Amino acid sequence: MEKDQQQIINRMKIGLIFKAIRTARGMSQVDASLKLGYANATFTCMVEKGGTNIPIDKVMDFASVYGAGEVHVVAAAIMKLIHQDAWKASGAVYKHYGNINIKKIDKDIDKWIKDRLAEYSITI
Repeated sequence: MEKDQQQIINRMKIGLIFKAIRTARGMSQVDASLKLGYANATFTCMVEKGGTNIPIDKVMDFASVYGAGEVHVVAAAIMKLIHQDAWKASGAVYKHYGNINIKKIDKDIDKWIKDRLAEYSITI
């Protein structure tokens, strides 16, 4: 699979998971957008449809709105799926310092994604 196709699939995964989480919490796109600092739901709608990347400077904001008690794993999932080059660079830095288990983090992210896809019956 080409990198561009995988990027689209990754955006769709995150978007569908975020939409399912938001609707399960009874939150509208407007509510989520306002919490993210957007004036309307246009950008949030595009993210939930997998139509655009989450800006790297908004990763923690999105993780806070959609992640509930799992903010850091959600932020890591966004980085791994959407900002792959930054994720790989971070991994190299962490590996250099040796005090962070990147394989465990990757495993936790993959489990979170798999669990959310199953929880909300999302198939891609």
